[in-house]
Amino acid sequence: MATPLIEALHRAWPGATIDLLLKRYLKGLLAGAPWLGREIILDDGSTFRSLRRALAKDRYDLGVLLPNSFRPALLLAAARVRRRIGYRRNGRAVLLTDGLRFPSERPFRMIDFYGAIGDRLGVPGARGPLRLHATEAEHASAGELLARHGLDAAQPIIGVNPGAKYGSSKLWPPTHFAQAADEIARNAGGGGGVQVALLAGPGEDDLARDIAARMTAPAIALPSSEVDLVMLKAVLSHLALLISNDTGPRHMAAAFGVPTVTIFGPTHVKWGENEHSRGIDVSIPVECGPCMQRMCPLGHHRCMTDLSPAMVVEAALRLLDPPSGRPNHGGGGIPLPISVDIGRPAQSAPAGE
Repeated sequence: MATPLIEALHRAWPGATIDLLLKRYLKGLLAGAPWLGREIILDDGSTFRSLRRALAKDRYDLGVLLPNSFRPALLLAAARVRRRIGYRRNGRAVLLTDGLRFPSERPFRMIDFYGAIGDRLGVPGARGPLRLHATEAEHASAGELLARHGLDAAQPIIGVNPGAKYGSSKLWPPTHFAQAADEIARNAGGGGGVQVALLAGPGEDDLARDIAARMTAPAIALPSSEVDLVMLKAVLSHLALLISNDTGPRHMAAAFGVPTVTIFGPTHVKWGENEHSRGIDVSIPVECGPCMQRMCPLGHHRCMTDLSPAMVVEAALRLLDPPSGRPNHGGGGIPLPISVDIGRPAQSAPAGE
């Protein structure tokens, strides 16, 4: 969600070196970007002292703090980074040279949260669409992975991302995913040549296999052991469409311009609005939501179970060109809606529940 800001920094100072200080699990996510310098890993055993010395040696002119935690701000201050910008949060105001007031209004868009840093720096265009890059080698590896599991990268592939690390409240039921994917496969591309790939994160393989087993159309569950973050990025770039819960891969797909249907339950749509002109966010109104809880506190999970497969199918087919199964780019240069609350249909009996 911060990539518009980083891209804007690169446009403003094209000759500057931009290094990333990040946790190991994010390594490679931004690989291939023309602005990327070094990836400095926070959790590779380096002590605070050794990191401080390494950063001080490079004499950075600017440190942009994206997270709101105390330790990164302390590290940049101790390394004598000349200008340190971030939000005045968690007792770190004294460590910043440019402190921004944390937004009082909730919810807010995260791209605006990061974009305000660009405003303070006088950098335009820090709120544009998300953007990621994949190297030629990553694209080739993704093509080989798909082929190894019987998927043809030259034909339309519908991706289904049924997991969510946030918690069970974000999970649309497997029966709903299976029914929606079957219906899309039957209706997109004239009923032939459209493939379905289930994308599983660590610990989600059983969920992906369960959905594939429930489907009548052929579906391949890609093993999580073969799809790390870098591979996932390249696989997503091959898709004709992604159907996803509100979780990270939907933003990664948006960053490659992949048409995306995102299913929202307990979380507010506004937090994750990402300026994706080929994305549709689907949700239904419930009296108790959006609750922002990791598990349904009332135990009924109606924000998800009452959101019918037909609603997701409708959104997906709007984003696809039915004769070919290829992405529909909006026609005539008119972008499709970024967000649509389709609402609850008169007959909303959830399939299979």
